Amino acid sequence: MVPPQLRAMMTEGFLQSPNMDPLQNLATSAIIEETMANTFMSVKLVGFEMGSDGMLNLSSPIYQPVQASDMASSGLLIKAVESEVSALGMVKDNYSSTIYNNIMIVG
Repeated sequence: MVPPQLRAMMTEGFLQSPNMDPLQNLATSAIIEETMANTFMSVKLVGFEMGSDGMLNLSSPIYQPVQASDMASSGLLIKAVESEVSALGMVKDNYSSTIYNNIMIVG
């Protein structure tokens, strides 16, 4: 899912002038870079890998992207992880993000 801030940037009404580049404009570039640095993807815990001894390895969780239908579930553990969208210039090499509370329980 694309965050609403980035979706708004893709609309025709985002720019007052079609000749303006929001990344080159000093008034908007810092805000856009901050938004890109703080964009995360939500993943859900679906289980753990099995160890060689046949027991669950709690050090190896298995995560999958959250779907809209998952939000109706109860007892869902969701984690925010860094996301990368190279088409928008959002690559981990260019932005360092900080997240303090990256886990939540839904339901």
